[in-house]
Amino acid sequence: MDPPRLTEEVIAQNALPRSLERGRDYYRSGAVVSVVRRGTILYAEVEGSEPLPYQVRVLLQPQGVAEARCSCPYDRGGWCKHIVATLLAYIHEPEEVEEKPGLDEVLAQLERDQLQTLLLRLGSRSLEWMEGIEEEAERLLSPRDERASPPI
Repeated sequence: MDPPRLTEEVIAQNALPRSLERGRDYYRSGAVVSVVRRGTILYAEVEGSEPLPYQVRVLLQPQGVAEARCSCPYDRGGWCKHIVATLLAYIHEPEEVEEKPGLDEVLAQLERDQLQTLLLRLGSRSLEWMEGIEEEAERLLSPRDERASPPI
């Protein structure tokens, strides 16, 4: 996929002025710890007020950003400062973005028994993982019109 059309103007249109200002500060101070692009999804870790970095996920499309989420509690509308900082790092420091194949590409290389082994191992990690796998399996087994798009 070609890089999306993403500019500082687009970022400014999707963030409140305070979030934009703070996001720029975070970007300039090096708070964006890592940025990884896997296919159409951008993942980042951004240091903030908590001990662990916030997790940012951005769904990219050729025309720009389709969806952006952060693990921070921000809920005042528009993109939070962590998303702003991530996107600034993405457009201004593309050489720092680690490019990896999308999960769909990785999984396409596995045989059926390897996929089963993978899911069993992941499911054994925690009850939450097990239940997540079960929910997705049930969703996939339901009639097609009842399926919803999975979250990014």
